[in-house]
Amino acid sequence: MSYIEAVEQCIKELIQRFEQNPNLFTSESDVKCYLYHLLISKDTLQESFVTKDKKRTNLIHTEYPTLLRPLVDLVVLDPKNITKYALQRQRVMCTIEIKFWSTPHFDEEQKKLRKSLVDENQAYKFFIYLLKKPSGWQDFREELAKNKEKNEHFFLESATNQAIVTKINPELSQ
Repeated sequence: MSYIEAVEQCIKELIQRFEQNPNLFTSESDVKCYLYHLLISKDTLQESFVTKDKKRTNLIHTEYPTLLRPLVDLVVLDPKNITKYALQRQRVMCTIEIKFWSTPHFDEEQKKLRKSLVDENQAYKFFIYLLKKPSGWQDFREELAKNKEKNEHFFLESATNQAIVTKINPELSQ
């Protein structure tokens, strides 16, 4: 299984768990922690590496600083390049941004956040939107469809109208 296939499988498992019982999650941090747990439990993603500055690290990190945005919810570092860079300057293979809301909203802050991540064309990008209640779902979905990038596609949509995951592949965003 490739690194990205492992990430995709974990995202699917997260959405499935959320659909089965959304009340297991009371905050965005709960969602992030659960996804982190899923990611580090995959054999493919369990390797550790030594960086250029001689620090041993794994591939999965939360609140990681990227080139154009201060912090991303979750990242998977690029194992092919990990020895070439210091720990805080690593190239990222995959970014995951999570939004967990009571009421969905697609405002200027969301547009700015998405733009900052999309501008980094080196990584796969996943945007996970989870809603505690499906009210306003259709309006949010339509707004998201209207504002998504031309190379962004719906990766996963829940049957319960409470989760959408979009994805941008790096080769399409360059």
